[in-house]
Amino acid sequence: MRPTNATSTRCRSYIKRATNYVHMNPAQDKIPPQHLNSDDPTAIATSNLPGLDRLFGQIELLNKLKAYADFYRGKSTSPEHILLAGSDGMGKRTIARAFAKDYGANLRESECRSLRRAPDLAAILTAMEPGSVLVLLNVQDLKEQVLDVLVHALEQFSMNLIIGQGSHRRPFAFPLNRFTLVATAPAESSIRPELLRCLSLRLTTRRYHLEELEQLTSALADQNGLAIDDEAIRLIAEVAGGTPNHVANLILRFSRLGQSKVGVEECREMLAAFGLGPRPVGSLPDFANLCELSGVDFEKVVSAMLGRMGFRSEITKTTGDGGVDIVASLDKPFVGGRYLIQCKRFDVATQIGAPMIREFYGAVVADGSAVKGIFVTTSTFTNQARDFARSLPIELIDGQQLQSLLEQSDII
Repeated sequence: MRPTNATSTRCRSYIKRATNYVHMNPAQDKIPPQHLNSDDPTAIATSNLPGLDRLFGQIELLNKLKAYADFYRGKSTSPEHILLAGSDGMGKRTIARAFAKDYGANLRESECRSLRRAPDLAAILTAMEPGSVLVLLNVQDLKEQVLDVLVHALEQFSMNLIIGQGSHRRPFAFPLNRFTLVATAPAESSIRPELLRCLSLRLTTRRYHLEELEQLTSALADQNGLAIDDEAIRLIAEVAGGTPNHVANLILRFSRLGQSKVGVEECREMLAAFGLGPRPVGSLPDFANLCELSGVDFEKVVSAMLGRMGFRSEITKTTGDGGVDIVASLDKPFVGGRYLIQCKRFDVATQIGAPMIREFYGAVVADGSAVKGIFVTTSTFTNQARDFARSLPIELIDGQQLQSLLEQSDII
């Protein structure tokens, strides 16, 4: 049943107040196509963006996205929603934009930390054109009230509004144009289940190979008018930590120095000035799979990661640790204090249940001075374990999140 004219008028008034720039189409109660303009910071012009074919690395992931775009192109419906997971600096935003470019859709984009209230998201959703793409960065940061609006929009392509005042207040389902969400997050496990089930295609970025970073270094150098010899290109790729963003930042720094040519010696000098260089050989175990480590070596890896994050950490004795493997301290305002960490190197198929988290929480409480307990594992946690820890000073780090943190810390 279509809304009455009076209902539509009140609904349009509400949406206009909530968004400041959305105007309704009285004939359809839909949002008319909007031209991209500088007054709308979420609108991104795709004409100058690279497509998926122009990106380096992530070949398997890019091929899946190309096939997905090809399948839906020309269909009568928009592609189902997508998740791009992976650590910071792996190019998730660039990949999401390239997908919108290849699919031929108009694009809107927002950082989820900026969506503080439900009307902030409503302003974007009501401006989405039919078949357009919405990129939301770091969806794990969405506040609960904003998340509820998004999930309903993804499932129903509508928003529940309350119109009228006093005894005349009543709910109204405001229809939205169909669109495709491309969400980014560090890992699937960092996303609330109700949002995760709306994301049909879930892809995870991997670390870039050295050869891929070398290709990227060479391409970015050409774009910035830099002539960099092969040895210097390899050196830049080696210190990039497996992430393309590091390569881009280094090339930008080099271009600002005003040199048109960079040899290997100049490159070493510049990197040294930036505090960068080949990774030193340390006492960390050599491993390809975290699950292959011994329990002690796994604790060493986690302790080294904490050190890169600014913690002072100490591995407890093997016996009598009370469920605490590492004691770490951080000297920073607001977030500083004493942290207790438990490390469990389990097979991926072995989930951590609530009883183990409950036992660890007992050790944190018994300590008396810890600000938080952190449970780190190579596997995953059950829903019951996550529900138990959610309201407590306990943080759960699963295998995917750990891999991402290790990459960010340049441990692997």
